[in-house]
Amino acid sequence: MNRLIIFLLLLILHNNYAQNSAKELEKTFISKNEKLFLDNFPDSFNKFKSTFGWNDKLEKPNLLYNNANEYIDYFFKLVLKPNYNIYQNKIIKISINGKWEADAVGYFQIKLHNIIKTNKDFVKLLSSINEREISSFWRFYFDSEDLDYPNELNTVLDKEMKNRAKMIFEKMKLEKNQDPENISKNQQSKYQIFDKDGYTNLRAGKNSNSKIIAKLESGEEITIIESIDNWWKIQNKNKKQGYVHKSRIKLKEEDKLVSDNLNFIKNLEKKGFKNILEKKCDLNQDNINDKIIVYSTVFSKKSSIDDYKEFIVCVLIGDDLFHNKNIIEKYYKDNVAAGFNDIKIKDNFFTVEQVNGSGYGIVQEYTTFKYSKINNKIILHKYSRIETLRSSGDEDEKTFNFSEKNFGRILFEDYNSETIYEKCKK
Repeated sequence: MNRLIIFLLLLILHNNYAQNSAKELEKTFISKNEKLFLDNFPDSFNKFKSTFGWNDKLEKPNLLYNNANEYIDYFFKLVLKPNYNIYQNKIIKISINGKWEADAVGYFQIKLHNIIKTNKDFVKLLSSINEREISSFWRFYFDSEDLDYPNELNTVLDKEMKNRAKMIFEKMKLEKNQDPENISKNQQSKYQIFDKDGYTNLRAGKNSNSKIIAKLESGEEITIIESIDNWWKIQNKNKKQGYVHKSRIKLKEEDKLVSDNLNFIKNLEKKGFKNILEKKCDLNQDNINDKIIVYSTVFSKKSSIDDYKEFIVCVLIGDDLFHNKNIIEKYYKDNVAAGFNDIKIKDNFFTVEQVNGSGYGIVQEYTTFKYSKINNKIILHKYSRIETLRSSGDEDEKTFNFSEKNFGRILFEDYNSETIYEKCKK
């Protein structure tokens, strides 16, 4: 019990410290006191995330989350000045023990990549840190969804540092390939041979001069054993194993669709979008569940009146993903109405309901879409709005109903709540 109390006290103290540090940084950013800003800028990955990142424990953004890119841009601009280049060391300190995330961390990593490419003095700084720190630095540098070794490193790094970076990269590739999640994905996904000549060779070794074991026809389904470097170890339909250049291997089209859909949703969540509504349905009437999901961002704790929530509507029908961020209006803090309300579904129709308003009135919007099985498209079917205007204490309500003859043919992914009313009035 005592340990729990101590842990909670330490957690509170840490959160208070992070909040105070972020507030001090905010003051110096507003006043443009360059030296104090650089002094207060985080000097470790944990401090950086506590200031600009997403708070995983509290499921909310940290204090400067929404304006992180402005602070990061300002920091990198200042450290390039000759009188402030001593602060470039903070870039290394933040990178050590760093792990890629979307938003602020990802943006910081982009700036890190740029300074490595363009600033020789910064590259020299890497030689001043120890082996463990160098390893951790390059792990953060390379950490991404698609592990890649940029060619420019071959020109900007000296021989010794290039060897160290390459060694870390190769180790990370090996770890990624041996990750149970990636092994499972290779085993579950379907791959096939793709070659314009109609076939490719299955070889005993990882080069084009090694012994040919078998011929693989273009379109032939294969199993991935290892996906390291340019030559992948595979197994053909006759259980023969060997190596094929990765340029001759292609994810089967249906599996690629599923993979792309999962990656899209995963990236949404990394950008701070939360699943706020999920409904099962059967829009294509095939007796297999489809899904309509609404994702939303959240307000930061101390955001301005200009802060808003953003929404994305996703529709999953079989292997197909339809998505649109312009159906539900952005929800600002001064909105006196509820904003997004619900989605109603019947057969192959669904309606997005939202209510938005200011001090002058309320607008209820009902946007109905129809799934067409003939061409596998979602099309705008009907748009209705109810305007309730206030004037001198009185309310005046007007109802408008529009169909395809008013707005023409609009696909789900092309719909825009900001322009639809004007289109209907033409």
